[in-house]
Amino acid sequence: MVLSAAGCGPGSRETTVRITHARPAVLEVPPSVRTLAVTSFWCDTDRSGGVGRGLAEDLVELLGDPPGRYDLVVPADLRPQVPPGPLGPDSAQRVASRTGADAVLYGSASVAVSETSAPRPETRGAVRSKDGRGVGRTVTCRVSVRLAMDEAPTGRTLAAVVLTESCRVVDVDPGAGARAARELLRRCAGEFAEMITPSSTDFLVVLEVGEVKMVSRGNALARDGKYAEALRCYVDALAEKPGDAGAAFNAGVMYEKQRRYTRAAAMYDRALRLAPSEKVARARRRVVPRSAGGQRTVVAAPSPGQ
Repeated sequence: MVLSAAGCGPGSRETTVRITHARPAVLEVPPSVRTLAVTSFWCDTDRSGGVGRGLAEDLVELLGDPPGRYDLVVPADLRPQVPPGPLGPDSAQRVASRTGADAVLYGSASVAVSETSAPRPETRGAVRSKDGRGVGRTVTCRVSVRLAMDEAPTGRTLAAVVLTESCRVVDVDPGAGARAARELLRRCAGEFAEMITPSSTDFLVVLEVGEVKMVSRGNALARDGKYAEALRCYVDALAEKPGDAGAAFNAGVMYEKQRRYTRAAAMYDRALRLAPSEKVARARRRVVPRSAGGQRTVVAAPSPGQ
C-alpha cells in the first residue's frame, strides 16, 4: 500500500490522501471464470432466510467493488433457478447451466448467540434487577460460514473454505446480539472476497477538517507526506477533544498508511460512534478483514489442478 498526499489548491483547507492497495488472490481462480452466480446461503436457524440473503448481498457488494474481476449474477435473478433448501454440487451445477455462469458460489451459515446478565453499576437505560442495580447483557456471538465455488460445466471445486468469527459484546440493548452476528457475517464475506479476488485499487481519501487547531496542523503535515508527524497531531487532538470525529478518522487513515490495521479499525470505529457516515463505514470495511479481530478458522481447497 502506498500513500501520497496533495492539497487542492492554494488556500484550500481540503487535504486528499492517495491510497493504493495491491494484493494477490489467496485462492487462484482461473481467468476463464468471469461470470459468477452468487446464491443465497442456507441457515437452518433462520426460517425467514434473512441471514442467508444478507450474506449473499454482502458478497455481491464486496466482489463487485471495485468492479472488473467478476460479472455477477445476483440472488434476485436466481430465484426461479435455485431450489429450496441448501445447495450441493449437483444443484449448483443446475444453477450454472440455467444461468450460463462460469461458476457458482453457494454454501451455508450458522449463527449462535447466547446472552448472560450480570450486575454492574447503574446505567441509564439499563435493565433493572430486583435490588435496583443496573444489569448489563454480555452477548457471546459466534458465526460459521461454509462457502464453495464450483466451476461449470466440469463441477470442479475451485474454492472451499470454512470461516469462523466470534465476539463478546457488553450492551444493554436487546438487539446487540443480532447486530454483532450481522457484523461477523459481513466480516466473513469480506475475508472470502479477498481470498478469490486479486486487488489493485487506487483512490483518494479526503481528510477531515476536525474541530481543533491540531487537526489542521496534522493535515498540513500530511500534505507534505509527513504521515507519522500527522498521526501524532491527530492523537494530540483527540486528547484535547475526545469527541472530535474528524481527528479520529484522520488518525485511522494514518494507521492504515502504516499497515496497523487493528488500530486503524479502532479509530474508524470511534469516528463512526461520534459521527456515523458512509465515508467512515467504507474506510472501516477496508481494514476490518485485515485486522486481528475475532477468531478465524480457514480451510482451503487445493489449488486447481492439484
